Amino acid sequence: MCGEKCGSEIDGGEEACGGCGASVGGNESGESARLGDNAGIRMLLPVGRSPWAIAAGYLGIFSVLVVPAPLALIISIVAIIDIFKSRKSPSPKHGLVRAVFGLVMGLVFSLLLAIVAISMIFA
Repeated sequence: MCGEKCGSEIDGGEEACGGCGASVGGNESGESARLGDNAGIRMLLPVGRSPWAIAAGYLGIFSVLVVPAPLALIISIVAIIDIFKSRKSPSPKHGLVRAVFGLVMGLVFSLLLAIVAISMIFA
């Protein structure tokens, strides 16, 4: 049982609580570690990541279809602002690479969309 924060039941082989993310044994300083504090876990799971950054990453992928590219651009800018604002808080948000990916993909395919639209107007 976690007991420290949420009281969830923990199986014997788990190192962290599935409910609150607290480390079962705690860390060396006596404080319980959060699941999002581990960089390896953050690469695999969207723990501690800005929801805007997650949306920006997926919109960046879908911007290859060209139509959602401007939306990817806007959401990426919002995500980057959200991440930088959270840097001063006790639990900063992560996902800057995902947000920048959405920004780059949104920019590239928004330019492609603009070129196609202009060429259709003057054709």
